[in-house]
Amino acid sequence: MRVLFSARDPAAAQVAGNLYAAAQRDQRFEPYLVAASPAFGILKSQGFQILELQVSSTDSHDLIEQRVTSLIDGVAPLAIVAGSSGPDAGVDEYLVKYGSKCRTYVVQDFWGDVNLAAGEQADCYLVCDQFAADLTNKRVDAETLVVGSVKHAHFAALNVDALRSKSRALLSVHGDDFVIGYFGAPLADCPGYWRSVEALAHALSAVDAKIVYRPHPKESTEARERTADILGLAQSSVDNASEPVETLLAGCDLVVSCYSSCGIDAELMNSQESNPSRVSMFLLFDQEILEHYQAITRLPDVPISMQNRSVSVHSEKSLGNFIREFADRPTRVKFLENAKSNQSVGVLPTAAESPKRVLDKVWSDINSARQKSLAQSK
Repeated sequence: MRVLFSARDPAAAQVAGNLYAAAQRDQRFEPYLVAASPAFGILKSQGFQILELQVSSTDSHDLIEQRVTSLIDGVAPLAIVAGSSGPDAGVDEYLVKYGSKCRTYVVQDFWGDVNLAAGEQADCYLVCDQFAADLTNKRVDAETLVVGSVKHAHFAALNVDALRSKSRALLSVHGDDFVIGYFGAPLADCPGYWRSVEALAHALSAVDAKIVYRPHPKESTEARERTADILGLAQSSVDNASEPVETLLAGCDLVVSCYSSCGIDAELMNSQESNPSRVSMFLLFDQEILEHYQAITRLPDVPISMQNRSVSVHSEKSLGNFIREFADRPTRVKFLENAKSNQSVGVLPTAAESPKRVLDKVWSDINSARQKSLAQSK
């Protein structure tokens, strides 16, 4: 069965890579993989055989339709399994729009994420948990299925203890030295973003810590330089993505962002470490940033913060206090122990089998459609 997987954003690249790798090992499938930047570069660097399709909402409708339909006709898939990217429309959304001859799926990497910028919804949304399914059902009239977090399927094989040792050696830190990672966002046009970075820089000035900045792949060179300048960082403290993001996350004690999914990744990595002390912090005190987040997600807060598994800072005045408190390793450990005891409902179910759940769903749907078509033709 020929299936086309797609990705545009970094998180979608992780989803598509995990699915494509699983489909390559599954004799039922003949998989194809297509991506746009920045996902294309990420997947290419991982050695995947990949097609490239760069389209955006700024292109003419005729050009978009011609490029996308040409790709679909050339591959001739029975199913399209797209990533979830945004907030504008790109390869994932246009494949769903013009893939009407196929059965279309979107695999979410964030709770309830539905991008209708291209004007068409998928036939089925594959989501991480029931909370995501409930949110999705409120937003689209489409089938949803809980499959687990496909993005994190490879986490089961991570040796986080070894990654932490490697990361901290690369960072030249030792023992319990406090490491703070700031993970950027492509929000250079949002004044609230720069206010948040400036507030963080002010709070960090009172803490003895190793600060590392990991830019988002979509951040411009100008935005990266501006961020490093605000944080007072030398170029050596700007992570150049020579290592997978998990390597830097493993070495951090405090993972800070406005609302990057890296914070979620870091929280999940704690379950793979023997003595975790890593806390994720989201900067949501600026009203513009909070409104931006809520407009995209239609959620009041980051779900893992709603479960007390991470910290969302809603007051700029409290930011410095939080950072100073978490500089103490026993405080971080106690926070994680309390967070674990508060997990009455798991936000993310076991992810290791999620690619197989997706592939089984696609296989079942296409075979059912075939059988129905055969029955109708008799």
